[in-house]
Amino acid sequence: MSRIRLLFAMVMMASSLLVLGGRGVEAQRPTEIVVPTATAEGCDQVPAYLEARTKIMNEFLVDLEAVFPQVATPIMEHGDQLFDAIVVMTPEQAVGLAKAYDTVADKIEKLETPPVATFYNDLQVELYRLSADVFEEAGKTDLSTAGEKFNDQLVAIGEAVDAAGDAATGVCPAFADVVTLDKTQASL
Repeated sequence: MSRIRLLFAMVMMASSLLVLGGRGVEAQRPTEIVVPTATAEGCDQVPAYLEARTKIMNEFLVDLEAVFPQVATPIMEHGDQLFDAIVVMTPEQAVGLAKAYDTVADKIEKLETPPVATFYNDLQVELYRLSADVFEEAGKTDLSTAGEKFNDQLVAIGEAVDAAGDAATGVCPAFADVVTLDKTQASL
């Protein structure tokens, strides 16, 4: 399964199956996320930003391999196995997966972000944190319960990420590569 299809499948699974929780946070009805008008400021910095984000993605894949050692490696080439492993994961694996998502959020949050990517980057951090919460809750309950609880929030953030990515790409075509990378990551 291609990286993008794998990531999309996992995001859709998270959107439809998972739940946020575990940190004492209750699911909330999402408020509308208004995407600001993008500017091309910092477009020349996008290649370096993409390189940093790619490094984070590669580290995330290593973390996934540690959480799911039963999945053949490289893990991105075995998306069907990864999906199957997530569906039947143990509570310990769910917690490990939540930690992997939190780690990605921490790393993305610390990046020096070009202005064209600032809002998009903030949304990515929020999406990874929400995904971590979903998997943490899934470790306490199950994926279906988790999904029912936080589906609306995942969808709202996902739609905002898409809109922010489109806006940034509209003023900085090089940003399309960042969006492609994130669509790949989103399915994990």
